[in-house]
Amino acid sequence: MMKPESCNFCQTRQRQPKTTNPLLCHRCQHWDDFNHVLSCESIQYARIDLDIFGADNNPSPGNPATRAAAGYDQTLSDLPFLPLNHYREASQCTICALVTHMIGDHLLDSQDAHVSLSLWRPFTVQRPEIDNLEEGIAVPIKCILPVCIKTVCDNISRPETYKRLVFELDVSYHSPLGRGFRNMQPWDRGQYDHNTVKRWLELCCAEHGDDSNEESPQIQLPPGFRVVDTVSNCVVHLQDIIIPTATTTTITTAAAFKFAALSYQWRTATVFPTRDLALQTANAVRLGAPNSLDPSQLPEVIADAMRVCQDLGIRHLWVDRLCIVQDDAALRQPQIQGMAAIYQLAHVTIVALAEGVGTGLPGVPGRPRGNHGLPVLTSSHSSPRCWDLDVDDLCCSAPALFKLLVTTSGWNTRGWTFQEKVLSKRRLFFGANHVYLSCNRIEGCLDTILAKHLAPQTYPGHYIVPGPHTSSISRGLQRASAYPFGIYAEAAEDYAARRSLSHQHDILDAFAGVSCIVGLTANTTIPFGIPENYLSQGLLWGLGGSRACLTKELGLPAWSWAAWKHAPCSWTWKPATDGWNVLYVMIAARRKGGVYSRLSVGVVDPQLWTDIKPRWQPVILI
Repeated sequence: MMKPESCNFCQTRQRQPKTTNPLLCHRCQHWDDFNHVLSCESIQYARIDLDIFGADNNPSPGNPATRAAAGYDQTLSDLPFLPLNHYREASQCTICALVTHMIGDHLLDSQDAHVSLSLWRPFTVQRPEIDNLEEGIAVPIKCILPVCIKTVCDNISRPETYKRLVFELDVSYHSPLGRGFRNMQPWDRGQYDHNTVKRWLELCCAEHGDDSNEESPQIQLPPGFRVVDTVSNCVVHLQDIIIPTATTTTITTAAAFKFAALSYQWRTATVFPTRDLALQTANAVRLGAPNSLDPSQLPEVIADAMRVCQDLGIRHLWVDRLCIVQDDAALRQPQIQGMAAIYQLAHVTIVALAEGVGTGLPGVPGRPRGNHGLPVLTSSHSSPRCWDLDVDDLCCSAPALFKLLVTTSGWNTRGWTFQEKVLSKRRLFFGANHVYLSCNRIEGCLDTILAKHLAPQTYPGHYIVPGPHTSSISRGLQRASAYPFGIYAEAAEDYAARRSLSHQHDILDAFAGVSCIVGLTANTTIPFGIPENYLSQGLLWGLGGSRACLTKELGLPAWSWAAWKHAPCSWTWKPATDGWNVLYVMIAARRKGGVYSRLSVGVVDPQLWTDIKPRWQPVILI
């Protein structure tokens, strides 16, 4: 254990009568005061970069010059290590015994005489509010503890190796102030806390106003809309759903209907052919009968989503595989064109973020997270990193890597999931190690959130942060009438830059929800992906990259950005308002083995009547 060199807690403790906690050895006595361990002002702590526990397996990762400039002049080799036997001999110490037990699998190929350990400082993930606690009741504190294993090798070129682990721990104390060590055990995060999710949904509906609850009055669910009844285990039509009230009546409006939607990757839904069930004309009648949906015959992600709906008290679930007739184009197309209504009107969208085929929704009962209660190897590329160490003054915390995990996920690269993300008013992400909450007002990790933190104005720190990761597009679509083309162009650029479709002919269908919102608010049609009322602006897009190729088989005109693949598009002119006008457009055709041409555009600001220098912009002609 590290002995602090200069610490106010240590100095205060020296002036007090010395007490010994029988649950701790002499090296771990400082754990008897959690605030001491958490906020120790050790010089050693301040000289080591926090990111060192997320780097590759070497004693001094990163650029030494950059690290030194930031004030980090020490590396893993400077940590105070103790021989493994020191921990094993202190078997009566709760902490030493737990550490020895948890690292067992990581020492299989090492000889005890060549192994030493160093326990770093803990980082708080979740800590109860002092006001809500009483003396004499065990005070639980969720934290992570970085640990480093040093092995002395016979290799001359690399005499020492360093392995970094992160322990997820549940530590309890006698005092609400974190004094009087009581117990330490692995933090069991095998299942998500659905009660906290329910509280978040209730708070969002009650307090987040139009940011997360506003719906376009023109939005209506498409005709023939179906949902999965998670109680009767069958597929039902909206017009056949009965809402039990004082006078039982059939639902007639979408506003009276509460349902969840599922967003996932079709190609990773299941690994078993026997679970690849989908709605088709041949089985539509059969799947409408009660108990016709056997969870063992459904893709794992759908079966798990049905369980989440049951946990949250949301009876109905919309999922494309079971709610759209897959082999009937006449029935399928209205549902695709109605994606805007489906995801905007859904009470919450459940997002399957975890990588891998058939992984479902980790944390749902019956599908525990794989590494819960076990140390996480931070330098392993096969194990996704799920914590990011952070220090704010003297307070340490461990916020989950929410934005990074979402933006780098496979789900975030698929074409169909783009509109599902930006159109949903509330999103519940199920990752491999965490569940994340996100609406147009706040976002955060479920494991770091307490009930008091669900309101953003209460505690904005690491627990919950204002603003969605979906940038301005999600909020902008709610107010698209103010600057419809600017919002549309921003969404199309983002979509075209990251779209990945199994079938290229879905390019406009997978964007139909966004087009619908902009079309309704701007009172315009959007032929071939270009808003008709903004045709002059809409044609001013350019291609990026050198792999661009025209997909002639789609039957789209070459002047539409949707006709091209392997080429992100961008508009050089996206006004924030509609007060700008195109002064003139001159086309100078210049063919070179195909369809490329150049367009000279002159723009004028009607407020100042100041000419903006015309610029050559590559565009496409029919």
